[in-house]
Amino acid sequence: MADFDGEIEGILAGIPDEELIGAVRRNPRAFRKIVGRTKVVSNPNSRNELAKRMGYLKGDIRGGLANRQLQSVESGLFVIKSISNKQHVKMLQDSDNKETGFSMINGGKLEKGEPMLLSGITMLFGANKNDAIEDSVTAAEAVWQPIPDVLRLGQFEFKGNGKTLIPWHTMEVFARSYQNSFVDTVNGIGYAYAMGSGSPVGYYKFDNPKLIETQTAMEFNIEWGANAPENTALFVCFHGSRVYKH
Repeated sequence: MADFDGEIEGILAGIPDEELIGAVRRNPRAFRKIVGRTKVVSNPNSRNELAKRMGYLKGDIRGGLANRQLQSVESGLFVIKSISNKQHVKMLQDSDNKETGFSMINGGKLEKGEPMLLSGITMLFGANKNDAIEDSVTAAEAVWQPIPDVLRLGQFEFKGNGKTLIPWHTMEVFARSYQNSFVDTVNGIGYAYAMGSGSPVGYYKFDNPKLIETQTAMEFNIEWGANAPENTALFVCFHGSRVYKH
């Protein structure tokens, strides 16, 4: 027996009303059979959350999902930005370019026709012993850890779809699940970090996922109270379910 949470609702939302009514009238027994064999259970992953919000997607996207030209896939899109000697950073900008190992988002926007239901964000702090972290090579050479206290006491905001989706919010949410603090030294700078208690390190899961439209500017702005150490950067990964072609 199949387990679904919002799948039927999502599929039906992608079919025009007249087509759905016609299909039910032509073969009501088959329709009842499908519905009767379906057990709806709680399974709050981002793919099922997207299915429940299918009605908010544009008509061509709903139609593509219904006829299987498109699919919803679990996805993670990350960007890295240098914060060396800074007190603020814009993680998403229209001048950004994709670079393997450094950025998966072009121009601060999702790709055309690929809306995403954002269900959580991961944030990590990187330090390079010798060089500024400004490309994939220096990022690969960096040590990546949970955010230190100088950032944990900062704040962030997230904007998309032409509005503020997360108003200024404490950065502590990227560190709250840690236990057993340790002290490490990277690039001659000591800072506290900790291992997680079951949750992925640096991961903040939303109670209310955010549906992000394509080709609309996104902003993820961060600020904190003292200069970040030299040769450091932030890794921010956006997790959720994204519409993608088969």
